[in-house]
Amino acid sequence: MNGYPDTAELPKYRVLRVRSLGHFAGPAGSGIRNGPIPRATIPEQFRDWVDAHDLRQPIGTYEDLLRAGESDSFQVPWPADLVALVGQRIYQHMNCLGAWQEIPRGALVALLDTVRNRVLSFALDIERLSPEAGEAVPGAPALPRERVEQVFHTTIYGNVGNVATGSPCTQQTIGAMAMVTQGDFASFAEHLRKLGIADPDIDELKAALDGDNKKAGKPVLGQRVGAWCGKILGKAGEGALKVGVDVAATVVPKLIARYLGLPPGVGLSD
Repeated sequence: MNGYPDTAELPKYRVLRVRSLGHFAGPAGSGIRNGPIPRATIPEQFRDWVDAHDLRQPIGTYEDLLRAGESDSFQVPWPADLVALVGQRIYQHMNCLGAWQEIPRGALVALLDTVRNRVLSFALDIERLSPEAGEAVPGAPALPRERVEQVFHTTIYGNVGNVATGSPCTQQTIGAMAMVTQGDFASFAEHLRKLGIADPDIDELKAALDGDNKKAGKPVLGQRVGAWCGKILGKAGEGALKVGVDVAATVVPKLIARYLGLPPGVGLSD
């Protein structure tokens, strides 16, 4: 929420691959506007200015940028000292008048979506570890600090394999699959509601599950469930859920598989 200082390590989703452009002037009135800047023309120690950008500002800064206008991209100017230093190296017989990084609007939308989804996953994991966490007595932590930090780093910075294998003091986070008990539809439905899925859609999923399982004679991710998942992804794309398409496409099938008692990664059945 408060951003990251220059010395802090960034989560991967806050590091963008971008491109740099510039205006150039040459002899006899010649020039180039919005000319791309090749990475190879810049001294190695400055090359990250060409094609990498760290999103270190508070998340509210990027929300405000998106609200402020409908531009397809945003510009981050190069330092004037850097332009002066490398300006005559880029195009032969031309001098750079100004350069900037181009940040696609979609990259900022994706950043906000990722942060929102990770915060939601973090909250769900905390609730799984301590359902009464929100009711803790003031001054008394609902969970040990080490466990909260474990969940935070696993969720916000990205999932890892084994964080502390063999350690009796560390709670491993295994994501959404651990949230649902096999065969417990009430628990399953509650977690779907937390993703923003409405009760009529949950009832429709129950009917789809029953239909596919009856046809196959065993728990499966069948065609009816597949069609339902496609419908929910469409709603996620329209912003009707609390999560984006990427999370819906990953978490919802895992929750369904967990409810059915299927192994992780199982695909849709014919």
